[in-house]
Amino acid sequence: MSSGTLPSASLGCLALACLACLACRSSAPDFTTGPNSSYGPAPSEGSLGSTSSSSSSGNSSGNSSSSSSTNSTSSGNQSTSEVSTTTFAKDVGSDKDLGDELPIGCQGKIDFLFVISSDPNLEVVQEQIVTALPEFIETIASKFDDFDYHILVASDDDGWGFDSCTLPCPDLTCLKGEPCCPDVLPKGELCCDIPNYPCNYLDFVTECDGMVGAGVVLPTGIGASNTLCKLSGGHRYITKGQSNLAETFNCIANVGLSGGNFIGDALVSAVSIGYNGPLGCNTGFLRDDALLMVTLVTPGYDSSYMFEDHTIWYERLLKAKKGDPNSIVMFLIGQAPGPCSFEDKLCQLAQMLPFNLAEDNEAKDYGPAFEEATGLLETACEQLIPQ
Repeated sequence: MSSGTLPSASLGCLALACLACLACRSSAPDFTTGPNSSYGPAPSEGSLGSTSSSSSSGNSSGNSSSSSSTNSTSSGNQSTSEVSTTTFAKDVGSDKDLGDELPIGCQGKIDFLFVISSDPNLEVVQEQIVTALPEFIETIASKFDDFDYHILVASDDDGWGFDSCTLPCPDLTCLKGEPCCPDVLPKGELCCDIPNYPCNYLDFVTECDGMVGAGVVLPTGIGASNTLCKLSGGHRYITKGQSNLAETFNCIANVGLSGGNFIGDALVSAVSIGYNGPLGCNTGFLRDDALLMVTLVTPGYDSSYMFEDHTIWYERLLKAKKGDPNSIVMFLIGQAPGPCSFEDKLCQLAQMLPFNLAEDNEAKDYGPAFEEATGLLETACEQLIPQ
């Protein structure tokens, strides 16, 4: 046998071994190994539609939505399906194949901002708001129990308290014309016309209490709570886990009828970088990875003087949310829903946002409309791309 030539028996064995190897390879499963799969980010516990606990919240909110927004008509069941498909998109290769705009949802975080006018002309509306407050907080507590939420009521005024009440404190029986009162006329009348004025809490008043857009913690005025609201954590807003949630919300939201109605100024100030920064009045309230739901209670007009145009409010609001209008849901209680009047800049602002709902401030009950507005959060949550 010459060197370099295999015997025929050896050739046969070699052929059989090759065939066996090929058969093994063809029967192996086709999967990608490695610790990182290409399924996209895992859902958080609070994401709407991504876990059993949060899916029930989503379904309860989506079906009632009837806002003018074209994005608000999906039902809760459809929304749950869409989140599952997006979040668990299997076998699509690496994340780069999906681009940079893959929605990952609101991750179980919502920031609720209320700006309630304390205009003296809104006595009937204030009564309605006070009646609706328990419904508002019940909706938040029940539908978003699994969510990490913040709730802030922004001051619509640029001052706090009244000299006619503060100076006579603690003697609220002081009369006009007496040395204890800064007012002389009409002589003999009470110097302070707010019988429950919070004289006992004057030492707790800070610079923030007199700043428009700062979170309300000591509402003062005719019809207001006139007491120091007990907020947990040292913030000027409610956080998840707040004790006596309904009572605390009622305290900060009962703003009374002695304010300035600077709704637009309050809105843009409340979400500004300065207010939410480390040294701001609302430090930590606004979060980049959270949805923002804004509720405005207005007389149908605005008295702002710092920023007087709705286009400026819109730009400032978008800047606060990194340019994403889909991360904002706005519920406006004001003029009757429909075309905005020229002077109603807040109505015009609301209609610039894709997720918005309006309610007449003369409606008998604001609760159902608020619940409907929270239904828009489900669709907005699905589409959120945290910046």
